[in-house]
Amino acid sequence: MLISSHELSGLERHADRVIVLREGRLLAEGTTDDLLGHFQRVSFDLTEESQAPGPPWFWLEARDGRRVRGMIDQRLGALETLPAVLGSLDRQALTLEEWFLILTGKGGRA
Repeated sequence: MLISSHELSGLERHADRVIVLREGRLLAEGTTDDLLGHFQRVSFDLTEESQAPGPPWFWLEARDGRRVRGMIDQRLGALETLPAVLGSLDRQALTLEEWFLILTGKGGRA
């Protein structure tokens, strides 16, 4: 059965697989467990001279001075490998709705 919905809390509880389209382009597909297991929200501090990281596995959600919050796809990269990341690195699980909003541009892409 195919369900098209913006009500993601219900989909997270009942859907086996998720497909995300934006402007006719496939952004992601997989089981909800796999998708949410691979992505994490992260918060970290940048060095003074650095800009927000721009690798394709990082989506910028918000920035306040040197403090950055975004989402990473752990299958493709790790923030610890970037020289710009400094100090504390906080990780947090995402809900399907949070993941969707960041992925589709609600927060923006670095």
